Amino acid sequence: MVFTDIKNSTKLWESASESMAVAVKEHFDVMRRQLRYIGGYEVKNEGDAMMASFSSVPSAMLWCLRVQELLLGIDWPKEILDSDEGKEICCPKNTELTLYKGLSVRMGIHWGKPVSHKDEVTRRMDYYGPMVNRAARICNAADGGEICVSSDVMREVDKFESLRDSDTPDAEHIREIEKMDFRMESMGEKKLKGLEAAETLYLLYPRRLGSRYDLTSASTAGTNGTVSRVLFFFFFFAW
Repeated sequence: MVFTDIKNSTKLWESASESMAVAVKEHFDVMRRQLRYIGGYEVKNEGDAMMASFSSVPSAMLWCLRVQELLLGIDWPKEILDSDEGKEICCPKNTELTLYKGLSVRMGIHWGKPVSHKDEVTRRMDYYGPMVNRAARICNAADGGEICVSSDVMREVDKFESLRDSDTPDAEHIREIEKMDFRMESMGEKKLKGLEAAETLYLLYPRRLGSRYDLTSASTAGTNGTVSRVLFFFFFFAW
């Protein structure tokens, strides 16, 4: 299950409502095209947030990674780009590499078995229960431009190497992820709002946007005087 949300969307709606309407439509268009291409189900959207379900972790991960990259290529309205929330931010070590531009979307991925129900009016499948609640809270733990994943997702990631050579859709998605490569950082154990059990969370980035983590860490260090980096590593797969 994947939840998405736009950072500081309320402020953007208040200050640039017409441009925001265009921008939100553009960002949903990108998401929906990738859902059709990769294979996922848009459960629903509320305002500028989306809930989507996938049959496997590889498909959910590939969707999130691709969307984060593709959002940078949108021709965003000028009013959005002129705002503090949507302005272009480049990598300090490589000014030709854009890390943020336009709407900044947080994402959360959780893997498990939700409670399902077909709505009698819309005839569409909806999902409920603890698994869905946890997925929503995991999304809330992310910042703009971040993909936050649960420990259950990480356990599925550990199986990638054994699945990559099989003749299945999952294997194809894993190979696509390999081509993109990704960076993973541990957030440590976090208490999620309204949930009794804490969750060990991780941040996922497309490799080319991995410097988002460094930029956020540097900003946190500047604000708090220190930053704790629990774990730093790259995932890659040998062909």
